[in-house]
Amino acid sequence: MDFGTQIRELRLEQGLTQRDLADAAGLNYSYISKIESGRLAHTPSSRAVAALARALAVDELELLGSADKVPEALAPMLANPEAVSFLRKAATRVQAPEDWRYLSRLLDEVPVGQEVAS
Repeated sequence: MDFGTQIRELRLEQGLTQRDLADAAGLNYSYISKIESGRLAHTPSSRAVAALARALAVDELELLGSADKVPEALAPMLANPEAVSFLRKAATRVQAPEDWRYLSRLLDEVPVGQEVAS
């Protein structure tokens, strides 16, 4: 399913008009119309996709993936639900640079290709 069709289906599932969605996402009504109809000359920006995800109450990362807005280096991680869960958890719990360094050192201690004890 293409991105515009996905947006249309999500919008209709929630009983929203294009104008409702545009207002909720802070986007122009005609922009929503062009996305849904496939008449947009380019894919929406990451910022617009994130705004649509919030307005539609859907997972932002999944919608970014549907719009091909995920950097190639991150795509394998985002395809793995466990990796996404880890990244979300880390993003909410780890704030300071030294905490990220500590987490990185912990990961360095994990043998590659072996399971980690739960």
